[in-house]
Amino acid sequence: MTIRKLCATVTTFPTVTYAFALTLLLAISHLAVGVQPASAQEAAETEASGEKPAIQAKDVEVPSPIDAASASVTYPRAVAVNGDQRFIVDLDLPGIWVQQGEKKELYTPGTKLLRKPMNRPWCVVPHPQGGVLIGDSATREIYYAKEPGVKLVALNGGYLGIPMALAVDAAGEQIYVGDAERRAVFDCRSAAENLNWLPESTRGDCRLMPTVCCGRSLPTPMPW
Repeated sequence: MTIRKLCATVTTFPTVTYAFALTLLLAISHLAVGVQPASAQEAAETEASGEKPAIQAKDVEVPSPIDAASASVTYPRAVAVNGDQRFIVDLDLPGIWVQQGEKKELYTPGTKLLRKPMNRPWCVVPHPQGGVLIGDSATREIYYAKEPGVKLVALNGGYLGIPMALAVDAAGEQIYVGDAERRAVFDCRSAAENLNWLPESTRGDCRLMPTVCCGRSLPTPMPW
C-alpha cells in the first residue's frame, strides 16, 4: 500500500509542478501588462482615441562619442552633395564625414553605445538653412546637426521605423523619409518652426505619401 502511494506521489509531482509554474507565469504576465509605464499607457490611449500625439523637438548630445582625432573612414554607405561639400555617412565608424577639396574631417561623431543617438546612421541630406539631417536606425530618429559636433536636435520623437533615405524640399519646410521597416515613404510636414532651434515647439506630423510602394498600395496612414 505504501509503495502504491509513493508511486502515485511521484507520478503526480511533475504535473503539480507544471501547473504551478504555468500559473506563476500567467500571474507575472498579467502583472507586467497591468503596470506598463505611464508613457506607454498614454500612447495606447492616444492611439485608441484617434488623437495625434504631440511630437516635440528635443535637444540631445551624442553620448560617449568616438575620438575624432584617431577616426578613419570605415564603412561609407551614403553621400550627399552640397556645393563643393560632400557629406559621407560612415555606418560602422559610426559618424558623418564632411569633405571639401582634399580636406576631410568628422562633422558628426557617432557612438558605439547601442540604441543611442548616432549609433547607426544610414542617411544624410543637407538642409537649405544650413547643417544636415541624419537618419539614425538605432533610435528610429531624424536628427538635425546645425554645425559640426555632438549637439543635435531630434525631430520626430522616434515615431518612424528605420529611416534609410532622406530628402528636403527647397524651402526646407518638408522632409521626405524612406522607411525600410514599413516599406513606405513618409512626408514629415515639418513647419518652419520645426527647424528654428526651438525645442518647445510642436513638430509637424508624419504621414504616408499617396503613392504605391513595393508593387502595392500603401497601408492606412499611421495615427501620427
